[in-house]
Amino acid sequence: MGTLIDSTVFVDYERGRLDLPAWLSTQPAENYALSVITLAELYHGLYRADTPARTTIRRQHLADYRRKYPVLLITEPVAEIAGRLRAELQEQGFTIGAHDLLIGATALHLDFSVATANVREFRRISGLKVQQWQGRQPAPPNEGESPT
Repeated sequence: MGTLIDSTVFVDYERGRLDLPAWLSTQPAENYALSVITLAELYHGLYRADTPARTTIRRQHLADYRRKYPVLLITEPVAEIAGRLRAELQEQGFTIGAHDLLIGATALHLDFSVATANVREFRRISGLKVQQWQGRQPAPPNEGESPT
């Protein structure tokens, strides 16, 4: 068991909306990791930085995250779960972004939860444990909900 940290958590940290070190100190000792998809999203932010100073900060943050958290790859079992989830959601009339779908499928495959500042997409994935990380105080974890 563990937790995949979504890019929205890191974005909120960079923007001063979340004190990530303080937040993590309130959480039980746990395995934290990043999906390779989250890493791609963070690199996208690095290359879209609008000032040299922001590029430097984001590059340092990325180096810190890569040092602290293992990066989990998309495997064939994860791809199968993602395909099944997408089909199930479409049958119910719902969609989900490809990145969030792959992050959620990775979490389900490993029996991990997803920590995010934006639960909307992830809560559509049945059985996925979602933790909303935003602001200064932890919100109680969500044990997954049916799509709404």
